[in-house]
Amino acid sequence: MRSATAVCLALALCIAPAARADDSAATARYELIAYIWGTSLAQKIDTGEGQVSTHISFSELFEHLSGALQVHGRGEWGPWSVDVDGMYAKLRGENQSKTVRLGPQGGIQIGAEVKSRLDEWIVEVTGGYRVFEVGSLFSRRPSDSRRVRGEVYLGARYWSIDPKITVQVNATRVRIGDQTEWVDPLVGLRFGIDLSSTVMMLIGGDVGGFDLGNYSSEFTWSQITSLSWRVSDSMKLYVGYKFLDVHQNSGDLDTRMQTRGPFIAAGYVF
Repeated sequence: MRSATAVCLALALCIAPAARADDSAATARYELIAYIWGTSLAQKIDTGEGQVSTHISFSELFEHLSGALQVHGRGEWGPWSVDVDGMYAKLRGENQSKTVRLGPQGGIQIGAEVKSRLDEWIVEVTGGYRVFEVGSLFSRRPSDSRRVRGEVYLGARYWSIDPKITVQVNATRVRIGDQTEWVDPLVGLRFGIDLSSTVMMLIGGDVGGFDLGNYSSEFTWSQITSLSWRVSDSMKLYVGYKFLDVHQNSGDLDTRMQTRGPFIAAGYVF
């Protein structure tokens, strides 16, 4: 983590003079975004007794989704920025019941019922600094207002995964599954490219985790590509694609999980 941070800080110091001279006089700008991320999930779990791989499509996830919240907030003060992203999902599995007959003639009946639920939180907070802003590479006129911007950011991503599997055998109820929480430090880059006066392409990515004991994952990375359209001074629409990958080692379980898919969003600027 130290080497990655040092590289980003060195880049910021080298390119920062290219930022606009009027940044210090810039006014604050805020944006609130609500989005829908059509995710699919690929997962591989290694245990001491074997390996299990699964892939769950968006349609399968949506079928079991009972609640979700996906929001993003951004504040800008000249070259400085803060981003907060929060995602919550609640998934419910189908209840399963089974009766088993025991005894010489099956005279003893044991009924079992299984209920499953999964609550997941992913909250990300980052602080960024715009290290350069230059004219568009496609511009042929000095009056062209299109710009290309680059930003370096540092922050953290909090994960909370809480599986709740309840097994009831006759009058006895047992819960299986423990809540897992960890925080991953992050370092990343974002680039904004004006394609027109109202359309911008955003490309960003980060790495993190760095295996800091029991407090973070082995490694994590994310990447996002999107197009935004400024409908008005206070309204923006987004469409894009996002990857979120994590490798977590907890006890005897070695888990690799990747969430990916397209998203659409609407933002309010003020």
